[in-house]
Amino acid sequence: MAQIITCEDREDILDMCNFARQMSTLCEFVDNTQATRIKRQINACIREGIELDDITLEALAHDNKCDVNVLHLWKLVESIKHDMFVYIDCENEIECYIGEERCDHEGYVLSNEYGSYKIINRQGFSRANFNNGLMSRRGVA
Repeated sequence: MAQIITCEDREDILDMCNFARQMSTLCEFVDNTQATRIKRQINACIREGIELDDITLEALAHDNKCDVNVLHLWKLVESIKHDMFVYIDCENEIECYIGEERCDHEGYVLSNEYGSYKIINRQGFSRANFNNGLMSRRGVA
């Protein structure tokens, strides 16, 4: 198992988490059926290399008749998790590759007083899995 060290000085991350908490009070969340449909569409975008920018999020919200703020919140939480990679120092010698290209670790599971949470490079690794792995042969999104 790899030893993970996180930097204690993460005020900017805390500020972003507080903003996300505040933003969540303005969202009209979707039901499980809508959430599943939206996840599949997001995965399709990732598989095809389509950037999940404001225009794409607006189109997803329109297609799913949902509050675009939910998708903006998801994007904010995703960016917070990506920013956390800066504060992680993995002390091991494991080399990671996608195909022949060396890359950082896919992600980490961290814990705090609130529970455990995953920090992953979702777009990079999901795209590779969708296009190179068993999912690419089965057409799973």
